[in-house]
Amino acid sequence: VLGTQIPAFLGAVLLTSGSLYDGTVSRFEGVLLVLLLGVYLRHVLRQSRNHGAHDAECYGDDEPDAAPEPSAGDGPRVSLAALIGVLVVALVCLLTSGKTIIDALINSADAVGISSVKLSTTVLAIGTSVPEIATGIALVRKKRFDGLFGEVLGSNVFDLLGIIGLTAVVMPLAFGGALALFLVVSLVASFAVIYVILADRKVSFLEGAVLLLLFALFTNILVLL
Repeated sequence: VLGTQIPAFLGAVLLTSGSLYDGTVSRFEGVLLVLLLGVYLRHVLRQSRNHGAHDAECYGDDEPDAAPEPSAGDGPRVSLAALIGVLVVALVCLLTSGKTIIDALINSADAVGISSVKLSTTVLAIGTSVPEIATGIALVRKKRFDGLFGEVLGSNVFDLLGIIGLTAVVMPLAFGGALALFLVVSLVASFAVIYVILADRKVSFLEGAVLLLLFALFTNILVLL
């Protein structure tokens, strides 16, 4: 995880920041970000297959009789068509709910008298991160710490390259001065988190508490500005 995800995450942060330096993300820059995301995903998939083959080879050599053959009672197999159907339905629900959330965000910002940028970087950002928090807790309970780091860093790479890139391909993006502070703080926070991870390859209770405190402080400052 540390060998692949961290360089990809830092690269995505720097590339996105470079694209936003002039206050816009052009369609060409969006295409470039999407292409880089494709390269990243291909590398991750290839690496996963190599690790899987290596684990299977070691497993077969060391414990040839340890893995029992799956039986008919292990659970029903889901067909590819069913999986595609579920994916399509999920995408439709996601697009519909996304439009509802954006409309509610704009209406709420107008009603309370604050900018939609502040709401999107606080309430909306926290709300969309709840599933990741739940996934992270589940991974920690199973002591899959590599999976936790991979999930956090990988989702951020996809957000930076995929969401910003695809959106810019559809319609070039522009942002005002209100996001400049958020961009600078995001850059500093990104490198701070990476430093915490690489310093001793773990995140202690104290380090986690400090990160949460800094996030709360930043959110407070952002709302008050």
